Amino acid sequence: AKIAALALQRDALLALLPHPAALLDAEGRTLQLSGSFATVFGADPAKLVDRPLLPALGWERGALGPPLGRAIAGQGQELELELGGCRQRARFHCIGTAPSLVLLTLEPL
Repeated sequence: AKIAALALQRDALLALLPHPAALLDAEGRTLQLSGSFATVFGADPAKLVDRPLLPALGWERGALGPPLGRAIAGQGQELELELGGCRQRARFHCIGTAPSLVLLTLEPL
């Protein structure tokens, strides 16, 4: 019951974010996606949960892999890149102590 309650809280928090967001575990696997993430990138959240986000979406690990690794190690990261056909500001927010959960937010430029 406690795990289900936490999942509902994460859903509610992700729904409040104005831009696409993904919550990743310390191995880069998807824990949860915001509704806007699924809409913008045409992703089916059910098919991405418990899978590594970057390869599941066909995104280059080269561009996002190092910042994701640093964020998991506890260092927040920010970079600009092209995803889904448009320039995005990707922010990797650390949650907790290393190895940490990571909240990836994407903001169109």
